[in-house]
Amino acid sequence: MMLLFSSQTCSDPSLSLISPQIFKDEPFDKAVDYFALGVTLFEAAFGIYPFNIKNPRASICQDLPRYPVGTDDVLVDFLNKLLCKDQKKRKVYIAKIRNHRFFRGINWEKLEAGKTHAPFAERRKDLVEEMVKTTLDLYERIGYRWKLGKKEQEQFMGFSFVSEEWKAIQNLKNTTQKKKLN
Repeated sequence: MMLLFSSQTCSDPSLSLISPQIFKDEPFDKAVDYFALGVTLFEAAFGIYPFNIKNPRASICQDLPRYPVGTDDVLVDFLNKLLCKDQKKRKVYIAKIRNHRFFRGINWEKLEAGKTHAPFAERRKDLVEEMVKTTLDLYERIGYRWKLGKKEQEQFMGFSFVSEEWKAIQNLKNTTQKKKLN
């Protein structure tokens, strides 16, 4: 499933994450970032923009988000708190966000101390190689050029670190090129 985000679906992507306070030229603070987070999470969850994409400015200021039928009540409540039009109410919700049912089961102390396991399967050893191969295949299909120009390469002069992922990319690239020659 391909997710389309507001930068691809909204008529004016530069307006897609802006909170009502900014559109209304009202004073604002970091709570506007939580509004943008709500838009982003909505799009990640459903693959659609939560407001009218043809007129985001008016829709963000006036409309309620449109949820797909059957959406989990806990998720709806969580997103509604992030997408709350009233900045003062949003700030109250944000102050208590860790207690929301959406985060049920998370031990925040252990999480912050790095003493808890991720809620998903551990990283597969071949995942990087698989991702690199997929990327290389895509680049090959679109005719992506591998080599940097002299000017671009000079920006990296003096760097000595080489990541394991980069080594995997180079090995896979060399293997792919050798197969083409044979």
